[in-house]
Amino acid sequence: MRNLIVIYGCHGAGKTTLAKNILLSDGLDFSEYQNKYGKYTLSQNKKYVAVGKYTINCGGADSLKCTQDYYNMLYELIFNYPKSSIIIEGIFLSGLFNKPLNEFLKIKYQYNINVLQVFLLADTKTSYNRVANRSGRLPNIKNIKGKVNSVKNNIIKFRQLNEFPNVIINTIGKTKEEVYGEFRQFYEKL
Repeated sequence: MRNLIVIYGCHGAGKTTLAKNILLSDGLDFSEYQNKYGKYTLSQNKKYVAVGKYTINCGGADSLKCTQDYYNMLYELIFNYPKSSIIIEGIFLSGLFNKPLNEFLKIKYQYNINVLQVFLLADTKTSYNRVANRSGRLPNIKNIKGKVNSVKNNIIKFRQLNEFPNVIINTIGKTKEEVYGEFRQFYEKL
């Protein structure tokens, strides 16, 4: 059965890094393509396709113009790559609940695709420092706190529904290899 791997997390939690590592688990490289909604990325052997651009250090799916393009892209990839599992991530998922929930339930029941949720946790200090280090400027602390809290709130909401297999990975003080290793353990048990 195909999977939709949904990666949640605040700024700097490691969403793009984990998505890249999943793509690279299917070969030594990946390629970017463009459609009318924006960029998407295909792993070397087409086992995975990801919404967004992954040749950049951060951003991934945030490279799409708007939320509707994100969902349009998701459905286009479902139809155009019927043998590939799909990876999606993005900061907007951390602040929303009803829209992703409705779309994921539709994908699960109408298209028979497993929806796997990966929650990457970072505290406010870690998120703030990671964003400052990669951007070279100081981020808005209220924005950082809000995103950290919204991820925690969504974990509670989605877990109460008990509709989708999920894993929580605390990324504080961990290397990208350690985070990917925890994801891999979760993924292989399914």
